[in-house]
Amino acid sequence: MATYPSRLRFYDAEVQQRGMEGAVHAHLPRLMPGVSGAALHPLIHTGWAADVGSDTMLAEGLAYLDAAGTMLGTPEHPGAPPNWAASPEGLPILEASLAFVTRARELGLPQQTADTAATPEYKRRGRGGFQHKVMTFADPALPHAAVLEACGPLQLPALEAPLTSAIVEATALAAAGLYASNNEFFVLHTLTSLHGVLALQPALSPQNRRELLAQWWRAAMAALVALQLPAADTLAVDLQQWQQERGEERRMQEAGQPEALAQQRQADDAARRVDNLTSCDEEAQLWRAALDRALTSEDEHVPKAVYTLWRWSCFEGMPPSSRRLFRRAAMNQVRPVDGNLAESLWFSAPGHSEPPRKRL
Repeated sequence: MATYPSRLRFYDAEVQQRGMEGAVHAHLPRLMPGVSGAALHPLIHTGWAADVGSDTMLAEGLAYLDAAGTMLGTPEHPGAPPNWAASPEGLPILEASLAFVTRARELGLPQQTADTAATPEYKRRGRGGFQHKVMTFADPALPHAAVLEACGPLQLPALEAPLTSAIVEATALAAAGLYASNNEFFVLHTLTSLHGVLALQPALSPQNRRELLAQWWRAAMAALVALQLPAADTLAVDLQQWQQERGEERRMQEAGQPEALAQQRQADDAARRVDNLTSCDEEAQLWRAALDRALTSEDEHVPKAVYTLWRWSCFEGMPPSSRRLFRRAAMNQVRPVDGNLAESLWFSAPGHSEPPRKRL
């Protein structure tokens, strides 16, 4: 069996020979089904390597994903080609997510997950409590994989079309999840792993871009169940509010009211100019304050989350409704608890699936 060091040597040589994009293009498609492994850390490491342009990190991330990948699905419900991702009859990401959460609650999947992961058979796997719960989605004795598959495949844009609409929905889902959960530790990983997914997109074919996004979604849904669906009701309300705001933006655009949209965007666009502050750039100052405060945290997850949200706010085509959501989530992330910023994170546990404090 190949060890992590041997895998690292292999991928390091591949990155040196093929370049970063070439190595991702050649090897990530084979590894995609395992992105839920190790609490999404391999995906985060690989994607962030692409974001910062580190060939060393990229080799580490690919080796990590190869060694620790966890596939979701069973032989009857594999969640793999040809039925894994896109279909004109599928549900958009937010609709699929809300449908999955509703069905998971109806069937009691969170409790089944907790009970199964606590058995000696699962504990012997030695992957850690959270990962054992995620692994229940590969257990043929449980309904988890079937429920996940029933809510997919996702309705994603055609191969010749950009993924913009799906990315807008996915980023709203991840940001709303972090905000609704009031900074639950593993929910944060679904956010930073999505940033990794988006950083890896340019190196992939149109088909593989869609598969990676779909596999991230499957991992995110499994994580929510593993965490006992933290603040699920709040998440549903927040997503519905975002959908209403987004719908109003579309109606204004279709009705030919560019002035109103321009006014909304004017304040939001200021947030993109954090390196060129002026005294009147209020939104930019909010982002600079959030980023500066995040860098004072002793927990690396805090600045990574705020950086992710800021970067998304800078994406071309990101609607004002999303930028407002990103700012709310970021400011809530950097709110200290008893003067300690690291304490803004918390861990969900059986019987404690609601955040310990009120959010901003």
